[in-house]
Amino acid sequence: MKTIKIACLSLMTSFVLLTACSKDELETIPTVSQNESAYKTTKPGILETKTSGWREDFTSAASLTKRFNLYGESQPQWVRTAANRFGLFDNNGSLPNGSFAVSKVPIGNGNGYMIESEVYIDVKEPKRALICPEIGVTKPMLPSTSEPGIFERGISMKIIYLGEDTPGVPLNFQKQAYVQMSVLMIDDQVLTTTDPMVVPGSTPSAYAFRVQATASGWHNLKIVVSAKHMVSFYLDNRFVWSPEKRINNCLMSNANLFLGYLSGGEAGKAYHDFVKVTYPKIRSTPDLSTTEVIAY
Repeated sequence: MKTIKIACLSLMTSFVLLTACSKDELETIPTVSQNESAYKTTKPGILETKTSGWREDFTSAASLTKRFNLYGESQPQWVRTAANRFGLFDNNGSLPNGSFAVSKVPIGNGNGYMIESEVYIDVKEPKRALICPEIGVTKPMLPSTSEPGIFERGISMKIIYLGEDTPGVPLNFQKQAYVQMSVLMIDDQVLTTTDPMVVPGSTPSAYAFRVQATASGWHNLKIVVSAKHMVSFYLDNRFVWSPEKRINNCLMSNANLFLGYLSGGEAGKAYHDFVKVTYPKIRSTPDLSTTEVIAY
């Protein structure tokens, strides 16, 4: 965390998905949502000490181009200071397509991985704001082409704040923030918690994972992919959701990490403070005939 120390910090009202809990994140019971019958949850496997991987803290403007290719009509930008922290990524995106940063080097080695980021939603005008910090993993991307930046989400997790003027969102779901997730499954189908920006006027299942307040604040987004091809999602180190089916094999290796998606300008902004990728430690038998993931 890159915190700015000043003489007097203004109090910030932050929102959380669940109340504080002293249990480890992997021991908590899955969230019970409004659409429990539609989205079954499974408890992920045990994770141990985290080792290896890489981290980007966005300490300078050069950080944006060091590890990432930048895409969008308004490309992502580096912000020196905001929300009492130094060195931030601002996706700088707007509708309809948003803006993104995609890692230059693919991630994944077939044995699982974890991606994590701290994101901030700055809601300046609750009625007009449409803000969405996002992290995720792309489907494997082709080598450089004449149209770089065209990619498909393989795994996605985002917090999205929907203002009063958001098209297609029922009135009672406006001026709220939601966690939304999507995954490309083993059968090539995309399982999603239903994005109202994609399906205007969709059923209340689009808003099942609601964050309990609308105020600005920092939040931790985490996606854990296991060696058994299962994915789990966490908000502020609390388990949110995990599909019962395995993810697509193409997401286990040679995928790319991405950051996005909407940062609403005068009505509000989205920031990423850092992003990191963690790989598990592998234990092999003496004859190298089998391997076992023993820790992240």
